[in-house]
Amino acid sequence: MKECYLYKKAGDYADCQACNHRCHISPFRRGICGVRENHDGKLYTLIYGRIIAENIDPIEKKPLYHFLPGTKSLSIASAGCNLKCPWCFPPKTKILTNHGLMDIENICKNPHNISVISHTGQKRKIKTVFQRSYNGKLIKIKAGFLPLTLNCTPNHQIYFAEKPFKDKVKKISAENLISNRHYLAIPKKHSFSQNIVLDNKAILEQVSNKFRISHKISFGDTKKILELSKNQTSKQIGRIFNLHPAYVRTLRSKLNKESLTKEDYYWANNVLIEKDSRIHFKTEKKPYLSRFFELDENLAFLLGYYCAEGNVTQCKNRPNSYSLHFSPGKHEIKNIQIIKEKFIKVFGLPLKTTQRRTTIELSNSKTSIAIIFKILCGHNAKFKKVPQELFRVHKTVLQAFLEGYIIGDGYHDKQGLTVSNTVSKELALGLYALWSKLGYLPRFYEWHPKPFKIIENRKVNQSILYYVKVWQGKRKIKSRYYEDDKFFYVPILNVKRKQYSGLVYNLEIEKDHSYLANFVSVGNCQNWDISQCTKGNIDRAEFTNTLGIEMEPEQIIEHAKKAKTPSISYTYTEPTIFLEFALDTMKLAKKAKIKNVWVSNGYMTKETLDLINPYLDAINVDLKGFSEENYLKYSGGKLQPVLDNIRDIYKRGIHLEVTTLIIPGINDDKKQLSDIAAFLVSISPKIPWHISRFFPAYKMTDTPITPIETLKLAEALGKKAGLKYIHLGNI
Repeated sequence: MKECYLYKKAGDYADCQACNHRCHISPFRRGICGVRENHDGKLYTLIYGRIIAENIDPIEKKPLYHFLPGTKSLSIASAGCNLKCPWCFPPKTKILTNHGLMDIENICKNPHNISVISHTGQKRKIKTVFQRSYNGKLIKIKAGFLPLTLNCTPNHQIYFAEKPFKDKVKKISAENLISNRHYLAIPKKHSFSQNIVLDNKAILEQVSNKFRISHKISFGDTKKILELSKNQTSKQIGRIFNLHPAYVRTLRSKLNKESLTKEDYYWANNVLIEKDSRIHFKTEKKPYLSRFFELDENLAFLLGYYCAEGNVTQCKNRPNSYSLHFSPGKHEIKNIQIIKEKFIKVFGLPLKTTQRRTTIELSNSKTSIAIIFKILCGHNAKFKKVPQELFRVHKTVLQAFLEGYIIGDGYHDKQGLTVSNTVSKELALGLYALWSKLGYLPRFYEWHPKPFKIIENRKVNQSILYYVKVWQGKRKIKSRYYEDDKFFYVPILNVKRKQYSGLVYNLEIEKDHSYLANFVSVGNCQNWDISQCTKGNIDRAEFTNTLGIEMEPEQIIEHAKKAKTPSISYTYTEPTIFLEFALDTMKLAKKAKIKNVWVSNGYMTKETLDLINPYLDAINVDLKGFSEENYLKYSGGKLQPVLDNIRDIYKRGIHLEVTTLIIPGINDDKKQLSDIAAFLVSISPKIPWHISRFFPAYKMTDTPITPIETLKLAEALGKKAGLKYIHLGNI
C-alpha cells in the first residue's frame, strides 16, 4: 500500500481526485476503479509496483504514428480501470450449475469446481467472477412458464427471438425487451455427466456429531464424590447420592484418570471411524456402512421418495442416535414392497414396518444412513431440497429420482400430465430444474391457502404449496409457448423497472459466454479483463500476493535502457489507475532522457494532468464515440470530460493522437462519426485520427465485425471535415 498523490480528506471520507468520477470513498471502501482504498481517513493505492504486463512493442501499436515512428517502446501496465461494467444481477439471482441452483453471490464468493449451464445447454467452466456496487434502476422481466422473475441491470444482454422464429436466437439489452412481442430462449437439450459415487465419509463429516451426555449427578457433585472417596467406600457414597456402588466406582476411576471440565462432562463427540473401506460412528453398532455408494437408479429413487414422504428423527433417550423413516399410505402395497427391495439392494439392511393410524411407517435406525439422507435432502418439509449430485448424473438416474418423488407426492394422469407439489420452494425449483434438464418446459404455480384449517377437530397451519406440472404427452391444445429442436420460446408477460441500491454480480463463462439466470439465457460479462479484475472479491492480501509481479520504478528504467527503447508506454489498462507508480517512473525516465507515453481513456482530472504535464511527452486518447448516452450506458463514464481533456492536452503542447474503435450498432452511425471529425478539426486538423475495426472476439462474440465500408465512410467524413491524418486500423 502507498498513499495516493491526489485526494482530499473529508472527515472519515476520502475524495479521490485522480479521475472524473471523483469518488467520495467511505472508510475501508474502494473507489470505482477497485484499487484505491480509504484506510483510517487516508487514501491508498493497492497496486503500487504490481506490474501485470511488460512488453516491448512497436510505437505504432499504441497507436502512435507521428511520434518516434519506427521505434520500439517498453510497455507496462497494472490492474484496474475507472470505467465500469454495467451487466450484472442482484445477489439472490439463481444460476443453474452442476451443483444445482445457486445464488450468484455464493458463486462469486467461491467459484471453484463450479460449472454453469450455458444457453446451449452445455456445462461450461467459470473463468472469472465479478462484484460491484450499484445504485440505479433494475429491469424486472416476468415471463410465462418460468418460476422466477429476472432482475438485472438495464444493459444486460438477454437471449430472445421473435416470431416466426426462423432467424437465430439473438441478444438484446434487457431494457429493450418488449412484452407480447419478444420471446425468451430457454435451452431444450442439456448435457448429462458421469457416474456419481457418493463418499459417505465426506458427507457425514459435514455434520457435527457432538451430543449431550446424560448423568445421574451434576458436575458439582463429582467433586464431592472425589473428596468423600478419601475415607468412604463406594457403597457408603452410593447411599448418599442414591447411586449403585458400581456406578460410583466407574465414575471415580474416570475422574481420577482424566481432568474433566464441565464441557467434557456434559458433551462428547461421536467420532467417525473408517476401517477396511467401511465407516461408522464410535457409538454405532454393526453392520457398518460402506464408505462409497454409487448414485444409481435404486438410491436415486429412495432419495426422491424421501424428499416426498420421508423424515429423520432423533432418539430422545439416545441423543446421538437417528432414525430414517418413509411414510407411504396403507393402500400403497406395491410401493411399500418396491421401497423395501431397493433399500436392501443399496444398504443391505431391512426396513422395519410399523402400522400407524393412517400410514405404514418404514424405518431404519442406522444413524449414519439417516444422517446421509438428512444432509443430502434436508429433514424438514419446508426445507427439503434436491440433492446437488442429481445435477451431474446420467439421465436414467435423474428419471428414477423424479419417479420416486412422483410416487410419494404427485401423480401421472392418462393424458400425459405429471403433477408434483411441495411446501419447500427450494425443492420445487429443484424439481423444475430437473425436468428442464430432461428437455421439458414445466409449469410452476403457487397456491396460497388460508392460514389454517380444521382437521379431525385439530387446528392445522397451512403453508404455501408449490406445484410443478409437466406435460409429457403430445400437445393437443394450443399453448402460448413455441419450440424448435434447440429452444423453448416463452412469452414475456411484462417488463418493469425498480430502484435498487446494493451489490450486483456477474460471471465470465468459457466458450459460450452465457449462462442461465433464473432459468433465462443471458450473456456474460462484456467488459472484463485485467482492467476489471480488481473489482471482484479480491482483498488486500490478494493484491499484494497474487496480482502481478512486484517491481520498482528503477527496474522499469533499467529494462528500458537494456532494451534500448527511446520511450516507455503506460498502456493496456488506464494509466490514471496506477498514477503513483507511473509518475514515479516518469520522473526517472525524464532524467534518463527516455520519453513517456500514455495510452488513455481520457477520463483523468485536471489535477492529474497538472501533475504529469512536466513529464508526459505523448498520449493517445480513446474517444469511444460522440454520444453522452452511450458513454454512460457502455462505460459508466461521461463524454464531456474526455472532450475537455483532449482540448486541454493539445493546448499544453503534448503530442496528441486520438483513436475510435468503431463497433456496429453502438458508435457507427454517420452523425457520431461526423461529430467526432468536426470536434477534432475544431481543435486542430493536424490531430491524427485512428479509426479501428472491431472483431467479435473474447466476450463480444455476438457483435458482428465492423464492415470495411463503415471504416471507409468514417475516413471520408474525416477528410470532408478537414482532418489531415486518418489511419485505418485492424484491416
